[in-house]
Amino acid sequence: MIRTRKGFVLLTASLFIVLMTIIFSMPVYAAGSSAFDFEENSQNSLKLIGYNGNEKIVTVPSEIEGKTVESITSSVFKGHEDITDIFIPSSVQLISRNEFASFENLTLYGQENSYVQEYAASKNIPFIVVNSGEAVKLLSDFNCKIMKTGTEIPVNAAVFPENSSNTINIFSSDPRVASIEDGKVKALSDGKVRIIIQANNLTEEFPVTVYTPASRIAAPSSVTLGAEEIYNMSISIAPQNADQSRIRFTVSDNSVVRANGKVLKALRPGKAQVRTWYDGKVMSVTNITVKNTPSTVKFTRSAITAGNGEIVSIGSTVNEGSASAQRTYSSSNNNVAEILRDGWKVYIKAKSKGTARITVRTYNGRTSVCSFTVKDAPSKITLGKNEITIGVGETYQMGYALSSNSASDKKTYYSYNNNIAQFNQNGIVTARRAGQTTIGIKLFNGRYALCKVNVKAAPGKIELGRNKLTLVVGESYTLYSHINQNSASAKRKYTVTNSGVLSLDKTNWNGKITALKTGTSKVTVRTYNGKTDTCEVKVINSSVRKTIVDTAKAWLGYNEKDGSYKKIFDVYNQGRIPGSYYMRGLDPWCAAYVSAVFMKAGKINMIYPSCSCPTMVNGAISKGIWVEDDSYVPERGDIIFYNWNDDGKGDCTRGASHVGIITDVNSGVMTVIEGNYDYTHNNINGDDLVGYRKVNINGQFIRGFIVPKYPN
Repeated sequence: MIRTRKGFVLLTASLFIVLMTIIFSMPVYAAGSSAFDFEENSQNSLKLIGYNGNEKIVTVPSEIEGKTVESITSSVFKGHEDITDIFIPSSVQLISRNEFASFENLTLYGQENSYVQEYAASKNIPFIVVNSGEAVKLLSDFNCKIMKTGTEIPVNAAVFPENSSNTINIFSSDPRVASIEDGKVKALSDGKVRIIIQANNLTEEFPVTVYTPASRIAAPSSVTLGAEEIYNMSISIAPQNADQSRIRFTVSDNSVVRANGKVLKALRPGKAQVRTWYDGKVMSVTNITVKNTPSTVKFTRSAITAGNGEIVSIGSTVNEGSASAQRTYSSSNNNVAEILRDGWKVYIKAKSKGTARITVRTYNGRTSVCSFTVKDAPSKITLGKNEITIGVGETYQMGYALSSNSASDKKTYYSYNNNIAQFNQNGIVTARRAGQTTIGIKLFNGRYALCKVNVKAAPGKIELGRNKLTLVVGESYTLYSHINQNSASAKRKYTVTNSGVLSLDKTNWNGKITALKTGTSKVTVRTYNGKTDTCEVKVINSSVRKTIVDTAKAWLGYNEKDGSYKKIFDVYNQGRIPGSYYMRGLDPWCAAYVSAVFMKAGKINMIYPSCSCPTMVNGAISKGIWVEDDSYVPERGDIIFYNWNDDGKGDCTRGASHVGIITDVNSGVMTVIEGNYDYTHNNINGDDLVGYRKVNINGQFIRGFIVPKYPN
């Protein structure tokens, strides 16, 4: 069994007073923290099999999880040849022969007369004796020499070997300049100080200089004012306690703007520069543009609806060619909506349900009003789809819904992988490349909804499954479309060329059409990337094909169990050719059913009626209505024959053994209604009925077709 422990050493410094200097207790993490993979040798011992750390100074533990570490196998430290120091405890009694062969700057540490010392000597590896509990190195990541007042820098320290000392003391030589608080060096005032780290017999000192310079002065890069507007220049200086009395301002054109300290007054339309100086050096430049006095001001939105607790950004504009850098905002009801400012930015906080009027006012008194309505914060948000599949380059408009009587003005749209699909603030998903990702909407109060997005290749083609179709006035039909495998097109647009002949149900994604009046029309389907297919539709007043199919469907479900199939025998026996076989009992009745359909519809002369499949085929051949082609694409009302021994290779020419009437053809699949249909597939007499079968175009077991000479 292999287990991994990734450990670290936690050392605590004690609190004490030395020479009136305050020393603070703090936790520090040793730079030699280790992580090993190990495997059990026996019940109470382990062998190390891998090292996962990245330190250059490493302590090998003597125990892991209460079990003794006894050996170091081959390649434990492979890939870590930059390690310089390794402490190996006396519990280790075996080290792989060439474990450190490729190390160039390695020193081993361990107890005197230990196996490790012998190993180091045999391999000519430098070795240093470490007495029990003795620290030989003090490690720290503190390397700061200069600090600004008010800043803090963590100071971490550790000893090597890790378990050699339990006390590390870190203190400042002058706590007035810099103190040690919560494991950090905190710069307090100008001066020089030494940060001292002690651990038993080891000491390290780090000299630090603390200062408070005026290193940066920031002013607006540009300001646009209205004529006669007074503006207080906002500046920031770093550090904050730097002497601001040394700041001064100059203006490039005093006829455009005048400066009195940092207070500016715009005089006339034009441009000028205000320079901010410090100790004779230009620290920042502000470009000033003065425009006309505003005559109007407008909110960017006249009405806002937000959720309770939401903070909404709001803005306003003045008429073109004018400006008002300073605008005041107020609320008619602070209990409903409160105005918040952050520099130039203005926000409204929704505080309780209701409506308030938000007013903006320019420096010269122009105003505008925005209606702010507060509703409940949403308890739920749902997307229009939980999963969508779209093609590369396709866009998809995603809708959403919030819980009733709630609102959220801000909605964050995001995608887990923008390289696959992007989701913008308008709710539009854009497919970038094939793959899967997740998109989501998040509201101001953390409520969110997700949708899985599958992106496939753009379609290379699209097919409707048939190029011609005949419908009867009033009849409806759905033209399903199919694209090539492993592609997608969520949007498929259907159009008709003659809307007076056909109507298109635009609520139906798969192009449902309805015949309105006689005539012809074309139905075209188009993918998002322009691939198309067309079906020509002929609409007639009546259809013999439809009559045959409707007659066949009228007997759907008639079966042998309840004897209802005998009504089909009655029709067949009454209309059969004189002298031909009389149907009775449990005679096979698939051909008799097809013949009875044409008999009942009054179209018996269109076929050669018989209760025998081979006889019907021979009769059809003699009438010139037989199609000897398995790949023939039939229409409804055509008759299909099967041979159950067809091996699927080439055109089957064996004897016909079953027959049915085609009721529909769509997307390469035929729907066939059959009498004597063995729906249980157990070949037991007494279970058969009139039922449907699905057959692929040019599929196995097709023997051929009878294509009656239908009118129209």
